[in-house]
Amino acid sequence: MTYRLENYTQFGGNMGTVRNALAYQGVTMPHTGEAPTQALLFGISGGVVAGYFAFEYAPALPYLHFLTRNTFDPMNKMMDRLGIITNARQTDNPDKAVENLVNTLVDGKPAIVMVAYPLMPYNLTAPTGDNEFTYPVIVYAYDPATGTVLLSDRAQVPLGIMADELAAARANPKKNKHRLMTVDLPNNDKLVEAVTAGINETIESFVGEPPRKPMAGKYGLSAYDKWVEMLNANSKEGWAKKFAPGERMLSGLISSYYYANVWLTAAPNASRSEYADFLDEAALILSRPALKDAADQWREAARQWQGLNDALLPARMPPFDRVRQLIDMDNQFFLEKGRDADEQRVALKAELDALKQDIVDDFPLGDAGVAVMIEAISDSIQGVKDVEAEAITLMQAAMSE
Repeated sequence: MTYRLENYTQFGGNMGTVRNALAYQGVTMPHTGEAPTQALLFGISGGVVAGYFAFEYAPALPYLHFLTRNTFDPMNKMMDRLGIITNARQTDNPDKAVENLVNTLVDGKPAIVMVAYPLMPYNLTAPTGDNEFTYPVIVYAYDPATGTVLLSDRAQVPLGIMADELAAARANPKKNKHRLMTVDLPNNDKLVEAVTAGINETIESFVGEPPRKPMAGKYGLSAYDKWVEMLNANSKEGWAKKFAPGERMLSGLISSYYYANVWLTAAPNASRSEYADFLDEAALILSRPALKDAADQWREAARQWQGLNDALLPARMPPFDRVRQLIDMDNQFFLEKGRDADEQRVALKAELDALKQDIVDDFPLGDAGVAVMIEAISDSIQGVKDVEAEAITLMQAAMSE
C-alpha cells in the first residue's frame, strides 16, 4: 500500500515547508483570498539582514558567508507571530519514526521532517565544515513496497529518494533526530501584529544592537563597512592574507556570491526583490502606503547587489564569468528539473572543479589586477550600503506615521 497525500502540488520556496503545508491545507490570507506567499512569510520571519562572517576550517579553504536573510530561528518566529500551532513527534527509534510518518500521511497532513543537508542525495554534496546542518522538507508520499518516498523541497518539482536515504538523513541531527511536525492553521487576527513585528525586526537588525555581542561591528549596516575594511586590510583577517590571491581569493569570491544568491535559503541578489514584494503586501495589510516607497528602494538595492555580483565574478573576465555561469546553471537545473537534472548537475560540478583548478594553477590577476578588483568590489559594497540605509529610513518613516 502506498501512503500519499491526494492532489499534492505544492513545491519550491525558501520557506516552502510551512508555506506549502499551509497552502495544501487550504489556508488563504484575508488581504488576497489566496494562499500565503513566500514573500509574506519571509518578511514576517524577520526578512533581510546584513552580516559579515568569514570562516576557515582547516584544511578547507576560508570562505565568506555574508548573511542576507534572518537566520535566528526564522521559521519558529514566523509561526509564533502568526499563531500557527505545531504538532511534533520525535523518537530515537527508526521504526517508530516510519510509523509516525505513515500515520501523518494517513491523517492527510503534510509531514515536515528535519534532514541533514549533505545526506540528501539530490544536494550532491559531501559533508564539509559549513554544510553539516539540518533543514525541513515535506514528505507527501511513502511506498513501502518499493522503499521510496516523495518530497517537496526547494525544487519546483517532486523529489524522489529511497526511504533508507531519508531515514539516514533524519537520524543524523542530534537535536532533531527523526523529528516530524505538522502545522495547524494560522490565526489571521494576528496578521497585522505579525507583519509589524517582522518589519520592526528588520529595521532593528540594520540599525539596532546585533543579536549577539560578538557580532558587533559586523552586523547590520556596519557589516558593509566591515567588508570594505577587510577587503583593504593587511591584517590576519584582511583579504590580503585570509583571501590572498590564488585559491584563497577564488574561494572568497565564489563564497561571497554563492551565499548571497544560491545557497539553501538564498534568493537572487540577496533576496532584496523578494523583500520588496513583502513590503508591497505589508502596505496593504497595514494600510501604510508609504511602505511601497521602501519596497521600491529595496528593488534598487537588488540592482546594487547585481552590480556587486558582477564585481565579484566579472563578466569581462572569462574564467570568473564561467564560474558564475556554472553555479547559476547548477542551481537553475535543480530548481526546474529536480532529480531529472542529476546527471547534468554532476557534469557541471565536475567542470566547475576543473575550472577552479585551472584558475588556481594560472591565476588571471596580477597585483594591479587584484587592486582593481578590490576597488570595484569596495565601491559596489558602498553602493549597496547607501541604498539600503535609505530603505531602512523609509521603513522607519512609514511605520511611524
